[in-house]
Amino acid sequence: NQGQQAQLDTAKAQADTAKAQADAAKAEADRLQAQTAQAQAELDAIKKMIARKDLQPINFKTGSAELLIESHAALNKIGETAKKYPNLKLRVEGHTDSQGDDAYNLNLSQKRADAVRTYLISTGVPAEQAVAAGFGKTRPIASNDTAEGRAQNRRVEFLFFLK
Repeated sequence: NQGQQAQLDTAKAQADTAKAQADAAKAEADRLQAQTAQAQAELDAIKKMIARKDLQPINFKTGSAELLIESHAALNKIGETAKKYPNLKLRVEGHTDSQGDDAYNLNLSQKRADAVRTYLISTGVPAEQAVAAGFGKTRPIASNDTAEGRAQNRRVEFLFFLK
């Protein structure tokens, strides 16, 4: 009986340990999910500041991946946000309008995303935290039939996600 009781006690202790580990893992996942949502909300606030014209948008020289200096204030805010959340990755997404060749637009959008990533790294964002992706004209947010729509489609977007 003592041997069986010892085995039962050991099994119960192992089950308790497994449950505690599962609870801790769930709590950590919940914490990271909440942190990701908070970081994304901070990016959305910066986006709203740009929409209200409190900050200049992120722009480049025409047909180029060279950032315009007035883009630095918004990028500095984005960099500060990224540095607050070192356990999250930040994806920089480059987009173009539909004007021009598909391959050219894809290449330009990647170069622009890379330029933004490089700038963010220069502000202290760790290189391994930021990734860049160019999507060319494949993800429009407005009609490419008007100048205003095309202007909206020429953009850089940011997304936090778990490493």
